[in-house]
Amino acid sequence: MITALFSTMPVAGINECKRDSILHICIYYKQGCSDYDPSLNGNADALEKLILATDNRLITDICVISSASPEGNTELNRSLSEARSMTALGLLQNIRGYEYASKNIESIGTDWIGLATKVSESDMEYADEADSLIRNTPEWIMNDSVVVDSRKLRLKLLRDNRPWQYMSQYVFPELRVSHIYITHCDRCIIPPLRRRSTTDELTSYTSFDQKEIIEPNNLIYKHEKRPSTILLTSNMLYNLAAVPNLGAELIFANGWAIGVRGMYAWCNKGDLSKVWRIQGGEIIIKRYMGNHYAPSNNWHVGVYANIFRYDIHWGKKGYLSGNSGGSFFNRPTLGAGFEGGYTLKLSEKFCLDFSLGIGYLAGHYLTYKTVDTHNVWESTRRRHWFGPTKAAISLVWIIAKGGRR
Repeated sequence: MITALFSTMPVAGINECKRDSILHICIYYKQGCSDYDPSLNGNADALEKLILATDNRLITDICVISSASPEGNTELNRSLSEARSMTALGLLQNIRGYEYASKNIESIGTDWIGLATKVSESDMEYADEADSLIRNTPEWIMNDSVVVDSRKLRLKLLRDNRPWQYMSQYVFPELRVSHIYITHCDRCIIPPLRRRSTTDELTSYTSFDQKEIIEPNNLIYKHEKRPSTILLTSNMLYNLAAVPNLGAELIFANGWAIGVRGMYAWCNKGDLSKVWRIQGGEIIIKRYMGNHYAPSNNWHVGVYANIFRYDIHWGKKGYLSGNSGGSFFNRPTLGAGFEGGYTLKLSEKFCLDFSLGIGYLAGHYLTYKTVDTHNVWESTRRRHWFGPTKAAISLVWIIAKGGRR
């Protein structure tokens, strides 16, 4: 039992209330921490709305239920959830009527039931297998009083660790939480405040029937989904070929993404026989498999379209797509195709993306050669090419990550 010194007292007139309401908010914590972070997942806004909603209302009961995610061991998670409960109670001392309310807490440690529920409701790959494992595997598997296996270990090994990686990123943060339930009477007058007593104790309950809760719509703090992940990319193969390039990508719901990329190399050192000029752009629509909100150890497929022009002369003959010095859209080379690839996670912010595109290129181009100080046209040709039209090893920077909050 966890005890603390708080004030409780009966309040006359409670039985005269027509209706009790229960308000509910969530306070989230960083991994392994019990300190309040107002900037994390809207904590400050949730607390402010709760204080405003309870103003001039009689608070009769306060219940706090805290939990932890599965990364830590059993005892550490229980201590951590207890510390989070006390932090959450401390945040409520500015609520009017706090002194008179009964205060109940439940610190459940690792929230396995909550994990199973969230996994079953998610679009995670292998969600059914993970849900079944969590619900049907004992937390500790013993042999002659010796621990030989565990639920967490089997969950980590499931499907080459892919479900565990998904849960670490999108589900576990939802389990590092204190649920705060406040019961108030709408028609009772708050009695005069009195000094806090040092003789009353806080009682910790081990059960709480959440089915009886009435949650007003304006105070239900569901786990929202941020709509998109924003990436910056650069194809290192192009960079090695002295063609600087930069791309941006937006990943939205269900793994669909749209991206654009531009490249520009326009150099001539005064020698007409040494020209390296490339301009172009690309748009791509693709879908990430498995992890739907961030590129992380998963495959992707998509379609793309590109437009570019070039002027390359490095030797006896030069090749020009488009008109030299003219508009970019004057007879450029056009292409389209299908792309497939794999993204490898390097860290929380960086990935490597390997991709190959098969498609069709079409356009006009000129061949020429340099005679004395002039470029002399030789022929005009038309290009038709079907085959590999794109190759990329791209460095990906995740600058804003979406997903569940």
